[in-house]
Amino acid sequence: KINPAEVLRKNVTVGANVFEIAAEMKVQRVIYTSTCQVYGTFGEGSIAPAHVPFDETHPHRPQNEYSIGKSTNEQFASLTSARTGIPFSIFRFPMVTSFGEKFWGFMNPGVRPGGWLGDGMGTFVHVTDAARAYRLAIEANKPGCEAYHFFADDIRHTTPLAELLEKCRPGYPSLPADWPAFKSPGLTDKARSHLGWVPERSFWAEYQKRQAAGLSGNNAPVSA
Repeated sequence: KINPAEVLRKNVTVGANVFEIAAEMKVQRVIYTSTCQVYGTFGEGSIAPAHVPFDETHPHRPQNEYSIGKSTNEQFASLTSARTGIPFSIFRFPMVTSFGEKFWGFMNPGVRPGGWLGDGMGTFVHVTDAARAYRLAIEANKPGCEAYHFFADDIRHTTPLAELLEKCRPGYPSLPADWPAFKSPGLTDKARSHLGWVPERSFWAEYQKRQAAGLSGNNAPVSA
């Protein structure tokens, strides 16, 4: 295992160097790929969020060396943008998936039924939706330094999120009483407004296709 201090040092150094080179070259825009782990609710050592649902204003409370490095690089991106005038777009992603067999074999509650919630409160984004975000950010050409969420509209579960939180994360804040059963707690209003980004891929749509084809989460035929 790589030393945690080495992971932090390398990630922060590389990020700072890339931003400085971009400034020297006077590039038109920098897109920095960050992570929702900066909130502390995702990834190794996760803690309860300050509130759910949450948007890009949720406080940074990183819980591992990877997310500390990402949070630090975000701050340096903001500083570089303010100092040079170069626009920066910061992308905070949850789990990015292609709906491949690993996803269905490991993540699907058909394989891990009942009380399993998983990382990031069941949130995800499909890789094609994530890729489209980069093009839209370039085309939108927003000034300044802005952070964006990119989440699918739904969670990767067939059990309502409120029920899963109550069962698996009793210390987490409660969702609003009228929150839709399978709606992602990660808000994407800003990406929709600034960039025109809307997620196109859905867990439920894919899940229903597989059910119709007689496949369970692990590719075994669905039993009656």
